Amino acid sequence: MFKKLTHIILFLISVFDLTLGQLGFEEPEDTQNHLYPCWTYINCVSEEGGPERQKRDECMAPLQEADIGSGIDNVKKGYYKLETKGFLPLVEEFCSKKGSERKSAFDKITKGLTNYYMVTCSSPGGQDECGRWGDAADCVVALMEELNGQGKCEVSE
Repeated sequence: MFKKLTHIILFLISVFDLTLGQLGFEEPEDTQNHLYPCWTYINCVSEEGGPERQKRDECMAPLQEADIGSGIDNVKKGYYKLETKGFLPLVEEFCSKKGSERKSAFDKITKGLTNYYMVTCSSPGGQDECGRWGDAADCVVALMEELNGQGKCEVSE
């Protein structure tokens, strides 16, 4: 369950190395250390309109605009001050940050989205949305695993 929760959130943020200690989880496994650099590569380094971003967009397709908006609203409530509401503006905001500021944003946004996912999946009426988040996360994590295997997730801050 922890691995699934982590993956669901990581894709979203462009943003999506997290420290789940505040949520009562263990630190991410060493095998997950590539998620932040891979997310950064996909959203901030790879070619706009290129295959990595096209695949990211395909992965995001199951999510409805309201799903993303609600997740971002949860982040804004207690985890990280975001200026944007939609996914692509969020990516732009994330990529405009540099170094430790971007890593910190990634961690905080991931925590907020993890919290949102847990609440949504435990809500009686949230199963459809929970499933959409799960499908999108599985797809994005597979993309990140593939890119990491190709050595593309090395990004300089």
